[in-house]
Amino acid sequence: GMKPLSDGGETYIIRSSGNSNEFYLLENRRQKGWDYGCPGNGLLIFHVDYKKYNWCENDVNTIKNHFRYDLFHADGKDYQSWDLNNDGKDKDKWTMENSLRSRYLSTSTYPYTDPTTEETNASLTDDSSPAATLFTANAEGKKLMSKAITNIQIDDDGNVSFDFMKTDDTGVSEIISDGKTSIVGWYDLNGRQLHSQPHHSGIYIVRYNNGTKKDKEMHDDWSHQWKFWVGASVPLSDDISIKGTIIARSQDLKNKSYEPEIVMEGDALGFVVDVEFKF
Repeated sequence: GMKPLSDGGETYIIRSSGNSNEFYLLENRRQKGWDYGCPGNGLLIFHVDYKKYNWCENDVNTIKNHFRYDLFHADGKDYQSWDLNNDGKDKDKWTMENSLRSRYLSTSTYPYTDPTTEETNASLTDDSSPAATLFTANAEGKKLMSKAITNIQIDDDGNVSFDFMKTDDTGVSEIISDGKTSIVGWYDLNGRQLHSQPHHSGIYIVRYNNGTKKDKEMHDDWSHQWKFWVGASVPLSDDISIKGTIIARSQDLKNKSYEPEIVMEGDALGFVVDVEFKF
C-alpha cells in the first residue's frame, strides 16, 4: 500500500487523457511527523489544472468556480461549508493548542464514513459523489477523468490501498445474431469500450454481433507506410509491438493475404486489417 508522506511515502499522479497539465495527485496523509498538525487522516486527492502563468502570478485559486489546486472532499463539504462566514476567524476550529488539527476539512480524506447514515465513500469515479470531473475534456470529449479509483482502504499500519481502473462490468452484453456479421463495439487494449468507431490510427479490439472478438489495426494509407496511433510513420520493415510483446512484423503483414474492410472517416479513406497477436 501507499505509505504516509510523513514516513517517506510517494505521491501518485493520474493525468487526464486529453490534457497532460490537468491531473490528480494522491497522497496518504497521517497526523504524525511533519503532518502531526494536519486536520485528518487518509487519502487526499487533489485536482490540479496547471497553467504556468497562474502559478507565476500567484492567482492559482482566485477564480471561485475554477480553483487550479483543489481537493476532492470525500464528505461532500468544501471549505466554506465549514466556515459559513468565510472569514477564517473561527478560533474554535482548532482541536489542539498552537492552531493544530483544524476541524475544517478533517473529513475530506478517503475513505469517509457518514456518522449518520453509516455509508462509506471509498471511491472517486465518473459517477461517484463527488464525481471525478475535469475542466477540459478528456480524449473522449467528456469533462471526466474516466479512470476510476475504488475500494479505498486504510490498514492497521496506516497504509492506503485502492483499486485503479478495475471493474467487473465489461460493458459488453450478449447480442443475438441476425445472421449478418457486423461490428457492434469498439474497445481499447485495456478492454474499455469506446463510444464509437475510433477516428485515429491504432490497434483496437472489436466485438461482432455474433459474439466473437478480434483485434484490429486501423491504418491510414497515405504514403504506403503504416501510420500508427502514436502518430508516427513507420516503415514496412519495422516491428509492431504492444507492451513489449512482438505481435507481427510489418513485412509479414505486407505479404499476408487479406481482404481489407473499407471504412470512411470524414475525408480520410482508411482500411482495417485483422491482426493476430499474443499477450
